[in-house]
Amino acid sequence: MNKNKKRLLHTISKVLLGALIGFVVFNVIVISGIAIYNKSQLKKEAQYLQEPGRLYSINGHSMHIYETGNLEAEHTLLFMHGTMGADSVVSLRPLFDKLREDYHLVYIDRAGNGYSDVTDVSRDVDTMLSETRALLAAAGIEGPFVLVPYYSAGMEALYWYQTYPEEVHSIVGIDMTYPAKYQAYQDNWDISGVSKMFNMFCKIGGQRLITIAYPTNEFGLYTEKEMLTRNALISKYGYTDNMYNEDCMIYENAKSVGLEYFPTELPMLQLVSNKAMEPYLSTDEELQEQIENAKETNPDLDPVKMYNEGIVTYFAQFDNVDCVELAGPTELYEYCPEKVAEEIVRFLGE
Repeated sequence: MNKNKKRLLHTISKVLLGALIGFVVFNVIVISGIAIYNKSQLKKEAQYLQEPGRLYSINGHSMHIYETGNLEAEHTLLFMHGTMGADSVVSLRPLFDKLREDYHLVYIDRAGNGYSDVTDVSRDVDTMLSETRALLAAAGIEGPFVLVPYYSAGMEALYWYQTYPEEVHSIVGIDMTYPAKYQAYQDNWDISGVSKMFNMFCKIGGQRLITIAYPTNEFGLYTEKEMLTRNALISKYGYTDNMYNEDCMIYENAKSVGLEYFPTELPMLQLVSNKAMEPYLSTDEELQEQIENAKETNPDLDPVKMYNEGIVTYFAQFDNVDCVELAGPTELYEYCPEKVAEEIVRFLGE
């Protein structure tokens, strides 16, 4: 190799090494900057993080339970959040306002959510249920319960009835997951890659850079202080180890319940959100455009029917399930709490 080529390779190597060092230094500076900013903001936001309920030591860590409503009511409704439920105790307030006069309402923050400690305890469905029951016992709250799970909490609710049927009066699901949704994965469920990166990103407060990580008050249901509290909770917790581990365990938890299991004797109300229904559709310009484009090639398209066709068909095979579609986003209680409350009152009054 002649001197000119050696000199060229040496120059290229220096440039690449310099670029790599610069990239590393830049990222260290950015990450450090985010972490420092996050720490300073958390101090300011601490004023909004006074838990509204009570804390108990369960399984070696602190867990939060909130109780409100009519303590003498016939039914106790136990609200069970899904993964990433950092602000649920606040976001449920409009729905609680519609129900608190006639029902005893209870809400629990699972580990790593809301006001409960982040832990390294397994997120298998049996452990989560044992912690839930231990917390209720510590708080002196007895069943049977009307379980109100939303999203992934459906697994725990079904497992609860399967294991302790005498403690469950009925289930009111809000976009509730169920084992059959995961049959197709056949042990191939793996979200560890991107999810773990997001988990690590949130540990330094990276979620502050992601606007969609935070709720909006688009429908005007929350006070300014409530929105500040919701934002503070999400800024503090983001996507915790418990949330990540629960997401990773969803398929295994579905198998623990039984991929083909669904109770046929327990009264259930399944509320299913449908964005293609009015009046919500009028608020979602992106979905309107998607529907219009789809109708250009298929004029007979029925977007309302198609939106939840698989879910509605699944629930229709069970005589014990009353499945009701409501116009709105997945967070129905943030869009139409009065409609959700009306359906719950109707169901429990029948």
